[in-house]
Amino acid sequence: MENMVGQSLEESQPVDLSLHPSGIVPRFQNIVSTVNLDCRLDLPAIAIQARNAEYNPKRFAAVIMRIRDPKTTALVFASGKMVCAGAKSEQQSNLAARKYARIIQKMGFPVKFENFKIQNIVGSCDVKFPIRLEGLAYSHHTFCTKAGIAMEVESVKCECCGLQEDCTEGYIRRVKASFDGKWLCGLCSEVVRDESSRGRKKSNGVEEAIRDHMFFCSKSTSNPAVGVADGMRQMLRRRSGEYESTSKPPAVASPKKYGRMGNSSQFSKLKHLNHTYL
Repeated sequence: MENMVGQSLEESQPVDLSLHPSGIVPRFQNIVSTVNLDCRLDLPAIAIQARNAEYNPKRFAAVIMRIRDPKTTALVFASGKMVCAGAKSEQQSNLAARKYARIIQKMGFPVKFENFKIQNIVGSCDVKFPIRLEGLAYSHHTFCTKAGIAMEVESVKCECCGLQEDCTEGYIRRVKASFDGKWLCGLCSEVVRDESSRGRKKSNGVEEAIRDHMFFCSKSTSNPAVGVADGMRQMLRRRSGEYESTSKPPAVASPKKYGRMGNSSQFSKLKHLNHTYL
């Protein structure tokens, strides 16, 4: 809560344009540093004696320590290496690391403070305008990837079955471009593609397939997913029927079939034998 109040106060302060001509002020959110204490450490003893410390070797092979001023977290390893995270400036990170080293030193370990180094800095800023993440990833693909950017999603409804999905703007545009400006879900798009492939010789094959599938979906009053699944089932049945018709060999004239009971003379002979043995 205190961090949120302090951040809001910082954002409300006027920006010194002499230092920041663009009006954009980057702010540190997290600084990660490492230091070498240059001695072997007894982690169970540290976890027992130190305050705000926890140690569970089954989950993580380090003691987790925390202090309030500056508000940081440290990972202390048995090798003497320590990682400090959560500081808002380089000075705070250095101060916090020295405080952790002093706490461990008071427990009787011959601690030194060597090779302090800032490993990572996370910052944020408000650019005062919306950012198109897909355009940023496309224009600067050497510096960022789509996997590393939180893609904005939009809830969209299928115009055939009414099924709603969360998709990115780029995917929505590609689907609409494929189906004459209409957005279709994955199942409906497969059905429409199958129907349009049947009438691919016609110039309006996609439009007619969409119109037919929309009419089919409008007759269903059940869950949209159930109706779409029914359409897929019918499509698969038609495909299997076509495959069977093309794979079957040509019909061959069958030999003359006789009835199970034979002619009247055979029937009378069987009846005579039946009376004889009874």
